[in-house]
Amino acid sequence: MATLRDIIEEYDIEKKDLAKQLFPNAKYPDLALVRILDYSDELSLRQLVIIADLAGCQTLDLVETLLQLN
Repeated sequence: MATLRDIIEEYDIEKKDLAKQLFPNAKYPDLALVRILDYSDELSLRQLVIIADLAGCQTLDLVETLLQLN
């Protein structure tokens, strides 16, 4: 199964930017991201849209990449 770590590596996403986008209300977004990096077996549509935006691709392209990584 592809993890969030796989997505970050595949699309060369900056972790600090991703953390701020995924956890905008968290006091320490970097720590929140670290907690889920290896355990993200389910991502919400909102999270997929944010990740795709930071990766510079369409959400559907990101989903297709995830399916290929599985």
